[in-house]
Amino acid sequence: MEEKTKSYSNKDITVYWKPLLCIHSAICTKGLPSVFDANKRPWINIDGASKDEIIEVVNKCPSGALSFSLKEGLTFEKEVPSNSEVTVSILKDGPIIINADSKVIDANGNIHHKKGNCALCTCGLSKEKPFCDGSHYNKS
Repeated sequence: MEEKTKSYSNKDITVYWKPLLCIHSAICTKGLPSVFDANKRPWINIDGASKDEIIEVVNKCPSGALSFSLKEGLTFEKEVPSNSEVTVSILKDGPIIINADSKVIDANGNIHHKKGNCALCTCGLSKEKPFCDGSHYNKS
């Protein structure tokens, strides 16, 4: 899976979005609609809120599709300390969310190392298996 990344920057922060990882949970659009608006282009208005407000919402992204870096040049993604408990969440009619760095082995034996959150497909419709690409939203 080739992970295309889009970036949106201002003087304080850059937000990165990996569309192929996005499961369209809408946590970002509901959490900070002044920045994240799927009906606008570009859909991320990096000047729509403070750096701290943006960081708070980006850190809630369940799939890891959103991350950020600060002007200092350091990239921040949610990291789970090695001694902490890993949370696996099963979303109703949606993917399984893993909130930690993980090694995922797909049905063909391919190994995928994921940093931070990832969402695993449970409906079988994803074109990015074993990862969710939001295809379950179009399931009739």
